[in-house]
Amino acid sequence: RMIGTIPADTEAQKARLERSKKMTPAKIAPMAVFLLSDAAEGISSQIFGVRMNEIMLFSANRPVRSVHNSEGWTLDSIAEHAVPSMKPFFIDMKRSPEYFTWDPV
Repeated sequence: RMIGTIPADTEAQKARLERSKKMTPAKIAPMAVFLLSDAAEGISSQIFGVRMNEIMLFSANRPVRSVHNSEGWTLDSIAEHAVPSMKPFFIDMKRSPEYFTWDPV
């Protein structure tokens, strides 16, 4: 699990890590199965998140930069041209405590 990289040096960090360990795949499964069911008819292009007993709807992603290559793309051309031209537009991924200022419910 990705929580293996969460720092646990302070008591607050240790407590947060223990709360994170309670967020198991079993908490996500009902939402995933619901979205695969007929009951989710009409739900498309939405970004949901599940954290413990909380279901969140995220704002939709929108294109911010496009790169074209008339020859098509190869692994090398992506690495050499596409990624460098998009990198200045990458989102600064902040740590989750900065976005989720409340504990999981």
